[in-house]
Amino acid sequence: RVNRVELIPLEELGRPRIDVVCNCSGVFRDLFINQMNLLDRAIKMAAEAEEPIEQNFVRKHALEQADEFNISLREASTRVFSNAAG
Repeated sequence: RVNRVELIPLEELGRPRIDVVCNCSGVFRDLFINQMNLLDRAIKMAAEAEEPIEQNFVRKHALEQADEFNISLREASTRVFSNAAG
C-alpha cells in the first residue's frame, strides 16, 4: 500500500521532471480519494522544489501560471482534476 510520497532528487532521477495533468474519472475519485491526494501532493512537492526550472518543468510552468494569473504557486501547481461529486 502506498501511503506517502517523497521527491526523488534530480541527480538520482537522471532526467528533467516532466509536467503532467491527471484527469480522473468520478469512479476513481470516489474509490481512491487517498491516491488522488497523494498524486496532488507529489505534484505540489515537485512544483515547490528549489530546482533549476530547465530541469523541473512542473515548477517552470507553475511559476509562469502563478505570475500570469496572480495566484500562489500552490494554486498554480494544481494538476489533478475530476468532475464534481454528485
